[in-house]
Amino acid sequence: MQILGVPHQGYEIASKIILMLPRASVMRIVSPVDAEWIKKIRNAYYATKVIFFNEMFDMMKKTVGDYETVRSIVVEDKNVGNSHSFIFHKGYRGFGGKCLPKDTYSLIDFAKKYGISTRLFDTIRIINEELQDG
Repeated sequence: MQILGVPHQGYEIASKIILMLPRASVMRIVSPVDAEWIKKIRNAYYATKVIFFNEMFDMMKKTVGDYETVRSIVVEDKNVGNSHSFIFHKGYRGFGGKCLPKDTYSLIDFAKKYGISTRLFDTIRIINEELQDG
């Protein structure tokens, strides 16, 4: 995905720059605000996906079924995909790194500033902290 966030007056040069970038399935020029939303929404979705697969792992561990067999087949569906479906990442569970926590938690802060409920993301944050604490 190649997204360029530029002000309206920069559109002409951005349309030349985007052609120099490596080809991607999605290549768009949008406002800086929309580019930021795209980044945060994608990363919050990936964080949600990590937590979802961790929850499925825990359910299957306590019941029946082979998680890895099930996961490997589920992710063959192009609507699900393989990314962010692995339970252990760099020796720990949950999501980490720089972007997923930062963008997910900044959405929470942004929403709360406007009095918007963030029940889903609040729960994701709690579960992620529990997973990382072991």
